[in-house]
Amino acid sequence: MHKGRVAGLYTHGMANIATRQPVTATTMYEIDSIQKVMTAVMVMRQIRAGKLRMTTTLHRFFPKAPNSRGITIRQLLDMTSGLTYPKDFRPAPYHDDLGVVNHAVAEAKQTATGNGTWHYSGLNFVLLSGILIKLTGQTYAQLFATTFSTPLHLTHTRFAYETPTADMATGYHFVPATQRPGRPFVTGAALAHAELGTGQVYMDVADLYRVEAAIQTKLLTPAEKQTLFTPGSVSTYGGGLYHRTVDAANGYGYGFQSHMRISHNGQDAVIVMNNSAMGKPLLSATVQLTQMYLP
Repeated sequence: MHKGRVAGLYTHGMANIATRQPVTATTMYEIDSIQKVMTAVMVMRQIRAGKLRMTTTLHRFFPKAPNSRGITIRQLLDMTSGLTYPKDFRPAPYHDDLGVVNHAVAEAKQTATGNGTWHYSGLNFVLLSGILIKLTGQTYAQLFATTFSTPLHLTHTRFAYETPTADMATGYHFVPATQRPGRPFVTGAALAHAELGTGQVYMDVADLYRVEAAIQTKLLTPAEKQTLFTPGSVSTYGGGLYHRTVDAANGYGYGFQSHMRISHNGQDAVIVMNNSAMGKPLLSATVQLTQMYLP
């Protein structure tokens, strides 16, 4: 994107190998962790409404979480809470969104480094999603629709647990030896729901840009944007994005790999989406495109 318009669009390959469904401009990919900034924006809007503060502690909502009295909303947003999942974590059968969060709370562990040190874990944003649900009485999907899908007129956005459609890409294991996609990545409803607020949305490139540009320009006031996007550690991570010369987010999981880079004014962006996660080569290509096309 350049000055808010499409400067270049390239598609290649198959959205689904078995059906020979080709990739098109409207193919939806799972964006994984790129979703986190959207959850962060919804949290910021609750702060705007006076229902929450950055200094509010986790104890108010989930007192059984480890160190709940010492963990704030700010730390969850910046991933400096010290909370993470155990290595053997398994999602529970899905009943409702709060059930997902309560199961995550019961399984949560404090890292050895503890509160205040940056430690990347999706658990932080699952907890933030639970807080949103408790504050509003709405499901995460309902909040997402009223914040993003409806006002921004998103047409190619779906949740991973919804019935698949032909324009949703299938994620594939990547085979380094052949540099080709291998078998499809199989996930279940429980796993898709367990990624609550942290990596469970499919989007095409146009919808993703529309949301990211709106976050930069109109969904937050300049003061809110400054508050949310002030990094909480040397990682430069704050509120779901890495903040460097441009704002950045990366999504990895379930056979997908996506990268988003956007200017602070929302006018220029590079978005790369792939359904056979190849790791460093795709990240390197994104870095090169960013250096070429973003100011």
